[in-house]
Amino acid sequence: GYSLALQNNRLIVGCPNEGFTGSVYIFDRVGTVWSEKTVFTHTNSDLFDYFGAAVGIHSSTIAIGAVFEDSNSTTINAGQDINVLDYNAGAIYLVDYDGSTLSNWNYIKPPDSASWDVFGVKLKIVGSTLIGTSEYNHNGFSNAGAAYIFKNNSGQWSFENILLPSIQT
Repeated sequence: GYSLALQNNRLIVGCPNEGFTGSVYIFDRVGTVWSEKTVFTHTNSDLFDYFGAAVGIHSSTIAIGAVFEDSNSTTINAGQDINVLDYNAGAIYLVDYDGSTLSNWNYIKPPDSASWDVFGVKLKIVGSTLIGTSEYNHNGFSNAGAAYIFKNNSGQWSFENILLPSIQT
């Protein structure tokens, strides 16, 4: 595993190099015994998307970073199947897991997504808030990075804010 998230007795393990697309494992603990519950990738995963580079969990929602995802989409839940060779903008996928079934997939992209932003390199989900970072955001300062805040209102994710550095590095 490459990335980890733990909540109570549930462990999420991201394996971004597995199968050249990446995958995520879910383990549950009962007493002192851990057991694998499921392994999955996204149906849109392409070669070298690095799905699982970052993972997070809050309640039943799992967040997965795919930092080399190649869509040039700048819209939430749209355009994920429009891939541009070597674009590497990145994406975050959200999915609900009820202990047996994965459902309610969401595809998160920042509104200023660009080639080689590597969005989803770090992420955090708490309550109805998702924060994802781009390692090389190209807005304002070359390769300065950015943090994006998304909110879930009544089951609909939307972009809320971008945090950029105030001083060029």
